[in-house]
Amino acid sequence: MVCDAVRDFAISGSNIPVEEDRFTKFFIDQSEKIRISPPVIYPPFAMEDLDTTLVENLRRLKYNRLLPVQSYAISVILSGISGFRRTDKPLVLILGNTQNLMAQTFDFACKMAGYSPDTKVSRTQVRILDLYMGGTSSHRFQQPFEHEIVVATTGGIKKAISLSKIDLSALQLLILDEADKMVDSRRGFGYDVAEIFSMIPDETRANINVAEFSATFAEGSDEVYLTELDRELFQ
Repeated sequence: MVCDAVRDFAISGSNIPVEEDRFTKFFIDQSEKIRISPPVIYPPFAMEDLDTTLVENLRRLKYNRLLPVQSYAISVILSGISGFRRTDKPLVLILGNTQNLMAQTFDFACKMAGYSPDTKVSRTQVRILDLYMGGTSSHRFQQPFEHEIVVATTGGIKKAISLSKIDLSALQLLILDEADKMVDSRRGFGYDVAEIFSMIPDETRANINVAEFSATFAEGSDEVYLTELDRELFQ
């Protein structure tokens, strides 16, 4: 779980202050208090450590560096993944609580990957599917989905699963954005996330990596409290 205090890539000339030493100390302090699996994680990533084509795409968008939270998030997430296998099933599922948020996520993910939803051509060989529109049109479900990354609201992914148009048996990474809301059963999202998680095959669920991102942890707090759903996701 990583607190996403800054949500955008650093842009050259930006006025956003980046307190790298402070964040590094915070990360080290927290990592000593929590159990990390695997116990050894990769060193923090720099932009140059990423896929060459991905870096080229980011530079075209005028993003020139990773912020500390992004650098550490990448290292933690990739440390838990042995390697992505090429398949015709989704490898990554990104869930969020609103259509607007998921539309922004999908749009930026496509730009990062150099993927065109219209032509289905990707400069990074990564295809991205959007499943966040309310009452997603039935014609979209005529053929099974074979994208590597799925960006969805809970309603969109549940519909695809109910129609047997998406297979989550190869899923390696589940990402919850606005995680404080997504695991909150009082708002209803928690029940949806729990239901979706239960639809993932047992063997896949036992080995899946889960990442939560939230910007709402109180500054200065040295504790992160897990809900019952969090404990199930991170077991």
